[in-house]
Amino acid sequence: MHSRVLATFVIVLLAFVACAAWWTQRERARGFSVLVASAAPSAATDPVHELAPVSASADGAASIENSQRLPITRRPQSAVEAVTGAAAERAPRTSAAYEPPATLVLLLYDAQGRRLFDGLPDSDREAAEALRPVFLEECPVVGQDLPPSARYLSSRTRHSPDVATGRWTVAEFKPPQSGCACAVLGNRVLDAVPFASGQAQVGLHVAMQDLRAARGGLELSVVDDATEFPIRGALVSHQPPVGRARSLLTDAVGRVRFEDLLVGDAQLTVSMQDFVPKSRHTLVVQGTTADAGEVRLIRCVAKDGTTSVRESRATR
Repeated sequence: MHSRVLATFVIVLLAFVACAAWWTQRERARGFSVLVASAAPSAATDPVHELAPVSASADGAASIENSQRLPITRRPQSAVEAVTGAAAERAPRTSAAYEPPATLVLLLYDAQGRRLFDGLPDSDREAAEALRPVFLEECPVVGQDLPPSARYLSSRTRHSPDVATGRWTVAEFKPPQSGCACAVLGNRVLDAVPFASGQAQVGLHVAMQDLRAARGGLELSVVDDATEFPIRGALVSHQPPVGRARSLLTDAVGRVRFEDLLVGDAQLTVSMQDFVPKSRHTLVVQGTTADAGEVRLIRCVAKDGTTSVRESRATR
């Protein structure tokens, strides 16, 4: 009884092994045919590749018949492959070369060709240090103010004066371009020299009489906003962008007058005890004493040990 069951189990096992071997051989043959079909070139886009059939000779050796050839075609491209290939063909094969910024060195001399800052008196150094470089597309008229329609060049400027070499300023232009380099004091053009694209340096000349003539004055009055009475002894400070600050006290009628100031923009600050300080911007014009108008100070009122600001007449 047991031997019969064992024999039946062995027969079933052998049959299973035979079926598994047959199935494996069948799948291998199918996979090889799919691989050959996918690796073959496309008939629509590539030339036809032909494979000669093999026939057996009388001695059992294989021979190739050249008389007949069978075409083998490649798998057609998918839409993603077609788009990717077209984009790769359209992509630029060369990249643009990096173009470094052009550097322009400005040299500053006096009218006789000497380095401007070499041995400059202290009385003229303040005006020389207030000079500023300006880069325009076209040169303006020397000796006049910058025109409102002037077109400025985009640049990065590094102010680095060197007495030994006469270097004043280093400018970088990207991309390199041509234009006009100017030496400006306040808003007055003291010299203008054109330069070409890629030029290394430019020399500017400033006359000492132009530096000394670039002076002007300011005057203003200070009053109490509440009573409109002039304030005597108010401290008025004048601070230019470059140079030293100057301070004066108002007189008995609340007025103050500054003379021999550098031309250009400046800030005025008025302060007085028990009043709120006030600041305003002003412009010093060459050869004239400009009237900066009237400054109205608001008084601080003490209440219960604290300080508050009295309401201005303009807001009542």
